Amino acid sequence: MPKNAKGAKFILGFIQLCHMMRKEYTLSFDKAEKSEKTIRKFLLNKADSVRFTHRSVAKIGNNIFIVIDMKTPGDKKSEIIGDKDDPVFISLLRELKRDFIRKITNDKLFNDIRHKGQLFDHYFYRMSSAMKKRLNKNSLFKAWFKDDRHYYMKNFPCFEDPTFYKRNVMIGSIISHEPIVILYLTAKEKSILEKGGALFD
Repeated sequence: MPKNAKGAKFILGFIQLCHMMRKEYTLSFDKAEKSEKTIRKFLLNKADSVRFTHRSVAKIGNNIFIVIDMKTPGDKKSEIIGDKDDPVFISLLRELKRDFIRKITNDKLFNDIRHKGQLFDHYFYRMSSAMKKRLNKNSLFKAWFKDDRHYYMKNFPCFEDPTFYKRNVMIGSIISHEPIVILYLTAKEKSILEKGGALFD
């Protein structure tokens, strides 16, 4: 086996071992909101990439919105907000272009939970200083309205559910609209977060 191949195999094995040492923990609803500052700092310091899920909503009447996916678009009579032709979404992609890594489409949401029969677009970005600054500006959880248009994240309109990775291993996933935070932590990391004020379920 070539020397570089052995090195790559060792690194892969080490990453897998580190992942095995991590356990899944959750912070839900009011606990998640109260812990956001601590959790955000941890994720932005640890992660080297972030994934966002593109979601559209159908506006029905004045203030009623339903989330739709790629395969089941909203009623033709309703206004679709946040689809691929939405100028706000087009502008967002342009602004984030420098850190773009890849786009994938699959039937998974959140921490890779499968939703059979549905398809979702996921956009991966490098965790640059500019990305960290943008993520730090506003809450990762709360919905935002602009000109009576519904978006989940103020600085990432048409995106939701930021999911954080370190060397392609998921270390945290946020369900924006609940809110729920799912973290994959070592015992030491969990202890540090608890000392910082994180309130686990």
